[in-house]
Amino acid sequence: MDIKDFTLEELKNELIRRDEEERRKHKPTQLENPDLTGLRRAVAEYIDSIYNGDHHEDSDDTHYIYEEALKAIYGTNIFYWIRKNE
Repeated sequence: MDIKDFTLEELKNELIRRDEEERRKHKPTQLENPDLTGLRRAVAEYIDSIYNGDHHEDSDDTHYIYEEALKAIYGTNIFYWIRKNE
């Protein structure tokens, strides 16, 4: 069968199917020995800011903790994978 035998819709659907298949093949895996240094620092700063009365509800502290947790568990390239696959 030649490519010109397919409709444009069939070709688009095949590209979508292949993209989804590729994404599933490359799911990130957790690091065996995560480096928790950044996560511990972010959590300590968050707790310290609450304890010292410096914390504000509109701060991004919890977002930074989330980012540090992802980096610690999956490595620094996790955000590239997330942006590519969201």
